This record gives sequence, C-alpha cells and structure tokens, in this order.
Amino acid sequence: FYGFFGGETHQNAPALIHDNHWVPPPRSPEDGYHLTEDLVDHAIEYLVDLRHVDEDKPFLLYLATGACHSPHQAPRDWIDRYRGAFDEGWDVWRDRTLARQVAMGLLPAGTRLSPRPDWVPAWDSLPGRARAVYARFMEAFAGFLTHTDHHLGRLFEIPGDLPEEATSV
Repeated sequence: FYGFFGGETHQNAPALIHDNHWVPPPRSPEDGYHLTEDLVDHAIEYLVDLRHVDEDKPFLLYLATGACHSPHQAPRDWIDRYRGAFDEGWDVWRDRTLARQVAMGLLPAGTRLSPRPDWVPAWDSLPGRARAVYARFMEAFAGFLTHTDHHLGRLFEIPGDLPEEATSV
C-alpha cells in the first residue's frame, strides 16, 4: 500500500503511508511535489515491476487519488488555464454543457436540465465579489481534475508494451 487514509488530504504535504508505516513525501512542495503525481508514479512502478516478472498476469490496482475532494489543490498553472472560463457562472455553464452533450449525441434531443437545487442560488443573484470567488473555486476544481486526468493518462499508457519512459519512473 502507498497512499493516504485521511479525507481532505493536503495535496502538497500529505500524511503518507507505505505498507504499515508513515513516510515523508519524496519531495517538498517547493520542489514541485504533488500527491497525484506521486501516487501515479508508484502505481506505474508497481505495474512495471509486475510486467517484468509476468507479462500476462491479471492484476487489480486500486488507485485512489485526492481528486476531486477538498482541498482542491492543483499546481497553479493547471488552475490558471481555466482563468475566466467560469466567469458567466454555473447557470450558463450547465446550459452550455447540456447543449454540448446533446450536440455530441451523448444525450437525446429534448433532454432538459434538472432544476437547480434550492440551496444553490441563481448566479445572477450573487454579489460581484461572491461571483469572483465562486468562479475561482470552479477554476481550481477544473484544474485539479485536469491535472489528475493528465497523470492517469500516464498510467493508462503502461499496461501492454511498457514504453521506454515507463521504466524510468
């Protein structure tokens, strides 16, 4: 086992466990450490080790990242690529997402959005400062999810022919 037990784990300074003991993260936040990258590095290492011993052996890899649970901590450049993407708010975002999904054929024509929950205010009812904060929250969430997807992509390339870069983790 390599990972964390606590929910809402700090992504840059987590309480890590390796097998049955606590271990420090292999790098500091100042050196660019991030939990998702570290977990995927270990998962790749486990799979590479397995494939060097038995190319065809079935396996179960349980990989639980911190994404997208709070805190939404991704490297700043992953968050900043969404700067301004959510400035029109969640109501507009929901409408556009549904329209995209219908246009792509993922949902049938005529599909309607469920009503916004009562506890979620209409975007237009929020003061400007609150809209700015909520838009940044959405940017952080999207950046965290994209960062995680990127690192999972590294893992999904591994089973099979073991590309050269997979063995250098």
